[in-house]
Amino acid sequence: MANSTLGLVETVEAFTREYVSGYAWNEQILRGTPRPELLPWTQLPFSSVWSPIIAIVVYLLGINIGERIMRDRKPFVLKRLLLVHNAFLTLMSMVIFGGLMSNATELYLQHGFHYIWRDFTWSLQDTPLQFWCYIFYVSKYYELLDTLFLILRKKPIRVVQKWHHSSVLVLFWSYNNSRMIVHYYLAVVNSFVHIFVYGFFVCATLNINVPWKNYITMLQIGQFVFAIIYSSPLPLYKLLKWQPYTGDWGPFLIGQFIGLTFIFLFWQVYYENTNNNHKKRLHKTLESDEESTHLTHTKTA
Repeated sequence: MANSTLGLVETVEAFTREYVSGYAWNEQILRGTPRPELLPWTQLPFSSVWSPIIAIVVYLLGINIGERIMRDRKPFVLKRLLLVHNAFLTLMSMVIFGGLMSNATELYLQHGFHYIWRDFTWSLQDTPLQFWCYIFYVSKYYELLDTLFLILRKKPIRVVQKWHHSSVLVLFWSYNNSRMIVHYYLAVVNSFVHIFVYGFFVCATLNINVPWKNYITMLQIGQFVFAIIYSSPLPLYKLLKWQPYTGDWGPFLIGQFIGLTFIFLFWQVYYENTNNNHKKRLHKTLESDEESTHLTHTKTA
C-alpha cells in the first residue's frame, strides 16, 4: 500500500514536471545555466504540486460535508466576522495591487514594455514581482473562506464559485512553479477588481449603497477578456522563435482555458442577475399599478 502510494506521488510529480509546469526551468538548470530568483520557490510553503491538489479535494469535500451539517440547522449570523474578513481582503488587494504596479512601473521605466511583457531575458523571477506574485497565489488559499461563510449562512454555492476557487489554485501554482512571472499582469487586474468586489461586500455588511454594485460582474468579465487578449500574442514568440519568450506551454494553455470558462460562467451570472432584477422591477410596477387601481376604485365608491 505504501509503495503504491509512493509510486502514485512520484508519477504525478514527474508528469507535472515534464509536461505541465517547470520543465523549461529545469531544462536550463540541467544545461548548467541556472538563473537567479529572488525567492527560493521550491522551499516556500504551498510550492509543492500537492498543495493545490489537496486544497481542492478538501475544499470540495468540505462543501459537501458542510452543507449536510447545516441542512437542519439555522444559519449563523456572521456580520462582524464577515466585515473583518472582507475588509482584510479589500486591504490585501490594495497592497498587492500597489506592490505589483509600483515594481512593474519601475521595471518598465528602466527596461521598456517588452521586458515586462515577454521577460525575454528570464529575469522577472529575480525582482520583487516574484514576491508579490507569490503573495497573490497564497492569498487564493485564504479566499476559500468565502465559501465556508456562505455554507454557515446557508447560502447557495454556485458552480462558478466552486470552479473559480479551485481552478485559480492550480493556475497560479503552475505560473509560479514555471517561473513565468510575466503572469503578474493577471495579479494586477485581479487584485484591482477585488478591491471593488470585497469593498462592495464591506459596504453591504454596513448597509451602505455603492454606485458600482451593478457593474461588479461586468468588471470581473472584463478582466478575463483583457487577460486573454493581452497574453494571446505571447506564444507566437515561442512557437515561431521570433525572439525568446520564457516559460512553459502548460500554464499558458491552462490559463487560456480557465479564462474562457470564467467568461462563460460569469456571463451566465450576469444574465441571471439582470433577468432577476428585471422581474423584480416588473413585479413592483404591477403591484404599484394594482394599488393605484385599488385607490381609484375606493375613491370612486
